[in-house]
Amino acid sequence: DGLGQGEVCTDVSQCRSDFTCMTLLDEPSSLCREECAGQSAFFCGQRHGENSVCLDGGDLSLCSTPCDPRRESGACPGNVRCSGVLVDETNYIWGTACFGAIGAGRQGDTCEYEVDCGDGYVCAGSGETGVCYRFCENYSEEGSNDSACEDGLVCAGPFSEYLDGLVLGICVE
Repeated sequence: DGLGQGEVCTDVSQCRSDFTCMTLLDEPSSLCREECAGQSAFFCGQRHGENSVCLDGGDLSLCSTPCDPRRESGACPGNVRCSGVLVDETNYIWGTACFGAIGAGRQGDTCEYEVDCGDGYVCAGSGETGVCYRFCENYSEEGSNDSACEDGLVCAGPFSEYLDGLVLGICVE
């Protein structure tokens, strides 16, 4: 049968048919990814989990491997990071994808892109003004205590909502 969605591979012959073995954004490992060009908007979610979306790369479109953006390690196989993928700009709804290298950035470190931050962190802002923030769950608009946040920080939000209904905040001062 071959390897399935999100499994570490070294050659396309290891993956199931209609899958490719590919490395994206300086990932340390290649993953099997199902091709989704020409499929319905719900194709990937029905096959790989609610947060899976079709990543349109022009010449090649691939289903994302859904992951838990809160996890600091092991969210994706092969030391690949768990990244958010904006799928609804009007309502600010996100899918998730295992792609990209895991950065070294932690709470308060500057970042230009999400891949500059470690797993469990997001780069908020843009360009040289971006900052890595830790994801948390027990958020409020004023900020509330959450075990994911370091001492002196609170969980503020909502920051992001996902296709599966998960809503996350970020740790702030």
